[in-house]
Amino acid sequence: MSRTEAPFRRTLDIRLFESGAASSLRPVLHEAGCAVTPIGRDGPLGGRPDAFIADLRGAERPLAALNRARQAAGATPLIVVTGPLPQPGLAEAAERHVLVQIGRDSAPVLRALGRAVRAADLAREAGVRLAALTALEQPLGHSETAPPAGNVALLADPGPLALETLHALSPEFGVSGVLSRTQALRALECGDAGALIILAGSLRRDAAALVRLIRRQSVLRDVPVVVIEKRRTPRHLDYWAHAEIDGCFTPGEIAFTCAAIRAGLRRRLMNRRLGGLLTRTVQSDAGAESRIIGSRLFDACLAERCRRGTGPFALGAVRLRAPGGAADSAALSEAAVYLSFGVGSEDLMARPAADVFLFQINSADALGAQRTVRSLATLVGDLKFGAEDRFTTFDGEAAACAWRPGEDAETLVARTLSNLRGVKPPSPEPVF
Repeated sequence: MSRTEAPFRRTLDIRLFESGAASSLRPVLHEAGCAVTPIGRDGPLGGRPDAFIADLRGAERPLAALNRARQAAGATPLIVVTGPLPQPGLAEAAERHVLVQIGRDSAPVLRALGRAVRAADLAREAGVRLAALTALEQPLGHSETAPPAGNVALLADPGPLALETLHALSPEFGVSGVLSRTQALRALECGDAGALIILAGSLRRDAAALVRLIRRQSVLRDVPVVVIEKRRTPRHLDYWAHAEIDGCFTPGEIAFTCAAIRAGLRRRLMNRRLGGLLTRTVQSDAGAESRIIGSRLFDACLAERCRRGTGPFALGAVRLRAPGGAADSAALSEAAVYLSFGVGSEDLMARPAADVFLFQINSADALGAQRTVRSLATLVGDLKFGAEDRFTTFDGEAAACAWRPGEDAETLVARTLSNLRGVKPPSPEPVF
């Protein structure tokens, strides 16, 4: 149930500040499924904004515009957008907020928006689960998440520029020296370095291939990558943006370079800790980590979610039917495990009956939740379970209902299960 960064599982409510840029971000945001409203106005969705975007391209007083956006955003994620040349004085913003440079391609804004909103969603999800664990007096397991290394790997051709960069970075980070492509990748994989700095030039093509490889690796995909171009142009920025780097600066913009690395390392550490926390809060009723959550904790999380009313969220259901009639319990259990493989860290899965599965789908509206559970049902329907000579297949039936303001957990469960044919709504005290 893992979510891509865009399009999202719901319509995002975005507040946008624009200061006279030649090209507006509105069409791109609308195409990605966002409801966009100027800062200072109420959005059409009537809830709390998911993120603020301050487009500072063309701003005569960028710091004043940034301060206005900061005051409006508060604790909500703020994306700061600049052109290829970041305005002076924004280095601090690059460390405290998400700074995005764009040329002709606006895709980096959507990627940054997806990361920021997802991190905020995961933080709220962690709060719901911790409240549920506290209510049940159920302890939280010990964290074994290792923080990303504060060292950086420098990929460059040996020369004066590489030595100058090493000298400029050494007061801020641990830099072992100038590395080749293979050495830099090994340092990141081993955890000896937590970020990558690339001095472009003759290494541009090979370095871009390395960045694309990093972004495809689940373990390294969130590693901060910053590029230094001797003479940066909009074409260079678009080239590197396609590889999904975190910033493209010149040798004279070392403050921006360091700020982008610090922000990336902090963001990666936060995501690691959130991911570890969410993993440790998916437990059986006995307190052991389990991909299928225990009934008491599932009930408590759903009740807390409804009490807070900070949607959107939805409840999904999948029922598995064997074409030949009654299904073997072992085959159903095997199918349950495969269903759990499709559940991301932000969602919860329970098994109220042998052939029925419920899913708390965080940060999703009705359409997004329906798309999610249908994908899960299709996943199981394409597989065979049991012994090879006597295998079992399943037809998956899916339904999803978005939470309505004021609705309690019992009503939401009954409404969702009523959309599955042949499944009776639960008793007043449902057992998950």
